[in-house]
Amino acid sequence: MLMLPAEAFEERHLQRNDGDKVIPASLALVAALESGHRLKLSSVEEAAASAKYSGFLTKEEFVALCEKNPDNCLDASMMAKHVSVLAPDGFFTRASLQEVALKAGSTQDSLSADEVDALFDLLDNENTGSISAERLMEAVYGEEGRVVLAKQRKEYATAKAEEERQRAAREAAAKAAAAAASQKQEVKQAPPPPQTKKKTMCGC
Repeated sequence: MLMLPAEAFEERHLQRNDGDKVIPASLALVAALESGHRLKLSSVEEAAASAKYSGFLTKEEFVALCEKNPDNCLDASMMAKHVSVLAPDGFFTRASLQEVALKAGSTQDSLSADEVDALFDLLDNENTGSISAERLMEAVYGEEGRVVLAKQRKEYATAKAEEERQRAAREAAAKAAAAAASQKQEVKQAPPPPQTKKKTMCGC
């Protein structure tokens, strides 16, 4: 289940020395994704430039910005399909995460380059150069992300196993057919049995 904008803000905010909570543009992109809203970095930066604290959004400003973009167009199931195929080992690098975005580029589910960078920078907080697929899906879709990813992986594994079973069956059938054809050819080429001459009785 996706979070509400206010909840996403609370997850990602920074706290000023005066106690006010704010969120910078890069984190605002991620918080917006977590609440199902697609924001352009340019729009966030424009809003932050004229905000109460220049370069940052308060909770009220962030929620208002999300409400101006009500489309919850991210589809967890579609993203899980791309994740299962492009991260079979369960981990993403920045490049492979960008590849996921490109694979989904023909739909509204595509992550923009700004969103990819913001997500990766946030999730790779230990600078390992990779993030887990589960962490990515949970960051964008909450618990629903983990559930649909597990379901998709199970379906993908089942499909792969069936594909392998069919491939093995085809290979076995082809080998059996080849062996039968070879045996038939050997029978055709076998020499005829030697003929014995019959003795004739003399009638003298």
